[in-house]
Amino acid sequence: MKSIGETIRIYRLKANMTQEDLGKKLFVTKQAVSKWENGKTLSDIETIKNLVELLNIPHDEVLGNSLDQTRKYKKAVKILIPVLVLSILLLLFAAFDGFDMIRRRMQSGVAIITLYENGSLVKSDQYRIKGLSDIKPGSNGYSFDIDYGEVKGTITTSQNETIEFGFFNTNNWHNVQISIQITTIADKRYVIQTVTYKTDNDQIDVLETNAEINEENCASVFRKGAS
Repeated sequence: MKSIGETIRIYRLKANMTQEDLGKKLFVTKQAVSKWENGKTLSDIETIKNLVELLNIPHDEVLGNSLDQTRKYKKAVKILIPVLVLSILLLLFAAFDGFDMIRRRMQSGVAIITLYENGSLVKSDQYRIKGLSDIKPGSNGYSFDIDYGEVKGTITTSQNETIEFGFFNTNNWHNVQISIQITTIADKRYVIQTVTYKTDNDQIDVLETNAEINEENCASVFRKGAS
């Protein structure tokens, strides 16, 4: 479908008028008429009305072009607004480290926990672990999947001691080894938790927490911080 500028040009030529002739009849410059025809500017409603009468342009051609351009504009706006909103959301998401958060959340690791008493390995069938999901027993300990966030559980020993263990996984550590060591010194029992982990940068690091088992046979070596 022709644009309004093309329609003006066609009917001007049919009327054997130059751009200057048309401009004089409408009290505008030749340059203004040229801009109309080239689509650079659009005349006001009153001038379009005068153009239609002067050049005998059918109303439906002018209205049809205008409506078509309006429809195209509305269609473009419907497409551009969602794209613009999505772009803004993506920029905000990236600004707040969203992509790295998703990457960390999607990754997972495996943790293995073992219990020692006075230097000797305690078989997994001699103690119980609670608080962890999908835990798998083995002959030398337990294994379970870990994700970003809090890792916390409790061990109940054969002497009915309850030991709270774990850490807060702020860096999505992988291949974690949790060692719980119970040591008896002068009739007192102590617990040491050693967390050996592999970071996203393939670095090996160690966290250590210790506590004394109290008179109620309880102790907590849960590590709240990342360092």
